[in-house]
Amino acid sequence: MVVGRLVFDFARHSVEKTIRVKQFDSETRNLLVVLLNDGEPYEMPEGAIVRIECKKSDGEEILNDCTYVENLITAEITEQMTAAAGYAECAISVYEKESYIASWTFNLKVDTAVIVGDKIASTIEYKAIINALQEVEKSKDTVEEATVLAATAMKTANDTIGIANQVKEEATAAAAASQEAVKVATAAAAKAENYKGLIEDIYNNIDKLNDFAEEAWLDKSYLGSGYLSETTE
Repeated sequence: MVVGRLVFDFARHSVEKTIRVKQFDSETRNLLVVLLNDGEPYEMPEGAIVRIECKKSDGEEILNDCTYVENLITAEITEQMTAAAGYAECAISVYEKESYIASWTFNLKVDTAVIVGDKIASTIEYKAIINALQEVEKSKDTVEEATVLAATAMKTANDTIGIANQVKEEATAAAAASQEAVKVATAAAAKAENYKGLIEDIYNNIDKLNDFAEEAWLDKSYLGSGYLSETTE
């Protein structure tokens, strides 16, 4: 529920405005605030944080985060902001790294509840700090998730190393087998060379035998034809 619409120009003074709410309202009322700079839409710095500052009638202070789209701010009126009846001084502030700028002050008039009952007492509320603590919890979850992912990645890496070592061993064994095959092939080639030499020797001896046989045949032929005769004394 939107209980008020405000326009603040950082470059121009604004008449003090008052927004009325009921005591103990909780998460039901919002303020819409438009920020300007000399009549033009205020250009929100990148990564800026917008907050509503509130000083209640009992002196307690509140600093809560707001949401925004460009220069349109949505500020929630929380239960602690309405815990103390009376006037609360408020402002919209913009934080960007080391810079800070706040709107002109406006009032939140908290009308007294008809029936107070057992409502929460007025205390200091720093919802921005609460949000920061929630972010810490989220960060813890993120760290836990990152730890699980890291452990999974480590296991995968170890498995990969194991597979690589196995492949290395198989490659080494294959290389050894290949070297042994080279040795066997080399020995076989040497034996083949020896066999080749023996065969060449056999062929050479056969040629010699053929020569001897041919000479013997010629000698026999000469004797038979009378070209050769034996002489006796």
